[in-house]
Amino acid sequence: MAGAVVILSKKMILLYIVAILAFVLMFWFIGIQQVFSNLQSVNILILIVAALIQSFSILIRGIRWKYILSTSKVDIGTLSSYSLIYVGWFANGLVPARIGDFVRALAIKKENNCPLGKGIASLVTERILDIAVIIALMTLFLLLVSDAFGLVSSASWINLSIYLGVFLAFALVAFVILCIKKQSFITKVIARALGSKYADVSKGFAQDLSSSFSGFLSRKKLLVVTFVLSVFAWILDVPKLYLVYASIDLYPSILAIGAAGFITNAWSMVPITPGGIGSVEIGETLFVVWIIHLSAPQAAAVVLLDRIISFYVSMLIGGIISTKKGVSLTISRSASTSKPR
Repeated sequence: MAGAVVILSKKMILLYIVAILAFVLMFWFIGIQQVFSNLQSVNILILIVAALIQSFSILIRGIRWKYILSTSKVDIGTLSSYSLIYVGWFANGLVPARIGDFVRALAIKKENNCPLGKGIASLVTERILDIAVIIALMTLFLLLVSDAFGLVSSASWINLSIYLGVFLAFALVAFVILCIKKQSFITKVIARALGSKYADVSKGFAQDLSSSFSGFLSRKKLLVVTFVLSVFAWILDVPKLYLVYASIDLYPSILAIGAAGFITNAWSMVPITPGGIGSVEIGETLFVVWIIHLSAPQAAAVVLLDRIISFYVSMLIGGIISTKKGVSLTISRSASTSKPR
């Protein structure tokens, strides 16, 4: 399989440099020596178990995607969907705002002859499920922490979760309406991200999205199964994070861990930097300090370990799979700025 996707321009490369600088400055401000002193006693075996839980979570996401695609009569094997989830993670590590998911849609088009519009529509459905589940789990854990331990202010954090949830829901609804009502605009966006030669292929995206939604909502059993899989995939973050803390002999309340984890997930739903590098680390560190009351060096150490197993290792695996599958990610300014014919 071969596919060329232009995902980086000079502006994006500059953004990548800024993201890395933000990452470095955060650890410099906190104190690199203090952070690494907290990492000296890390239990690698516990961290490996946490990484396996993360991999299992990605497998659940692959199974969920397989079910979502079935509503568009696209048949894909579990191993294939599992591996393509990693391909998407790799691409998302190179661009902001999860634009890299377009690579996954293109990859399944090449590998399973899935129309590009149907592939992208499945990703939109997937994102709707993720947002709904994250909002629900974030609010639930914040309520539990506030009521049981008083670790955070109920009013301030619940209000924050509500505002964030409403914003994400509004943005998603606006996007869906835009896809259906402004097909030409979406076609241009897709063509700009994937290259002008995909402009014609992406024109049916709005129709595919509408068809995918209709098929998905009409199959109640499938709707329940995919929602349960979504909850399961995200709830696995809690034991994974608990093991990350335990790997450096920290044992905070599991409810507080969940609250900090899910508000971080909500924060990172639309990463403003490539792969959320810098922005996610800064946000997660702040949430861990405020909710779990760790020191900044301890929080930064936990966040670094979490990001290594949750993102950077997954991105590395995705890069290897992308190379094996022949998914080419071209870094080119001229190609990325070409206009659709």
